[in-house]
Amino acid sequence: MSGIETAARVAALREKAARIRFAAAGAQVHAAHSEAQRQQGRLQALEGPGSGAADELANWHSSAAMRAASARAADADVVEANQAKEAALAEWQDLSRRREALDEVLQRWRKVQRAKADASAQRLMDDLAKRRKEWS
Repeated sequence: MSGIETAARVAALREKAARIRFAAAGAQVHAAHSEAQRQQGRLQALEGPGSGAADELANWHSSAAMRAASARAADADVVEANQAKEAALAEWQDLSRRREALDEVLQRWRKVQRAKADASAQRLMDDLAKRRKEWS
C-alpha cells in the first residue's frame, strides 16, 4: 500500500471519528436540554413560602436559590453543549472536505499507476513478440 492510499484511509477514519463525535455532541445537547427542562420544572413546582416562622422562610429562600442556581447551570450546560456540537460539525465538515480532496488525488494516482502498469505490460508483450520472431 502506498503512502497516498494510507493517507486516504487515515482521512476516512478521521472523518468517521468526527462524525461520531458530532453524533455524541447531539446526544449531549439533547441530554442537557432535558436536564434544563427538568430543573425549570422543579423550580416552577416550588411552592411559595409558608406563613410560618422566619426559619421556614429562610429554608424556603435557600432552597429556591439553590434550585434557581441549578436551573441557570443547566441552561449554561445547554449553551455549552450547543457550542460543542457546532464545533464538532465544523470539524466533521473540514475533515470531510479533506477526505474528498484526498480521494480525488488517490483516483488520479491510481489512473497513473494503471497507465504505467499497462505501458509496462505492453513493453513486455512487445519484447516477447520480438524474441519469438528471433527464435524462429
